[in-house]
Parts: sequence; structure tokens; C-alpha cells
Amino acid sequence: MNALGLPAAPTQLLTDHATALETAYRELAARLGEDTPASIDADGKLHVAALDAKAEPASLVDLRRRVEAMIPRVDLPELVTEVMSWHPGFTERSPTPRATRPASPTSACRWRPCSVPMR
Repeated sequence: MNALGLPAAPTQLLTDHATALETAYRELAARLGEDTPASIDADGKLHVAALDAKAEPASLVDLRRRVEAMIPRVDLPELVTEVMSWHPGFTERSPTPRATRPASPTSACRWRPCSVPMR
């Protein structure tokens, strides 16, 4: 607590913060009109209506298509092999203990699943 500059007994600090939060919440509730997509029920829960999606402009669709076409497809084992050619000690920096580490970069790519597809 000392490093953060907080009091040893945080009761008053927490009470002050809770009061400030409650005040802000009540001010928000008072400003909500009948025509807003948000409301606060009798239990004090905030409800926000879903917003309607807007259509994507044709320029955005075209830009996305063009950018995706520029991103090269990459084979993950080839990428690891390429990085190893730049930095030979690359695989030695693995946080995995050597005894449980795969024998080659290619087997490493198959050993540890990758949740992000490479394109």
C-alpha cells in the first residue's frame, strides 16, 4: 500500500470512491431521456439497446479486398526456417525446457498449435 500511496485503512477511500461513482451514475440516469437507446430499471441496472448496423461503404469494401490481396500467404514452417537463417540462436531462446522441445523448427510448428492463421 505504501508504494501506491494508499492509506493503511482504506475504508474511507473506498467510501469516497463509491459515493463519487454513485453520484455519477445518478447524474447519468437523470440525463437519460425517453428517446435514448439506454435506460436504467428499478433495480438500478443499465440497459442499452442494440444499435443498428450501418452498411459498409463501397470504398471500405474495396480497400479491404485490395489490402487482403497484398498480404502474402506464408507457410509457418518456412517462416520459422527463414527467421532461423537471420538469427541462428532463435530456437535456443524458447521458454520450453530443451528436453521437451521438438527436434526441428518444422516439427515445432506442428507441435505447438498456432491460433492465428498466417497469411
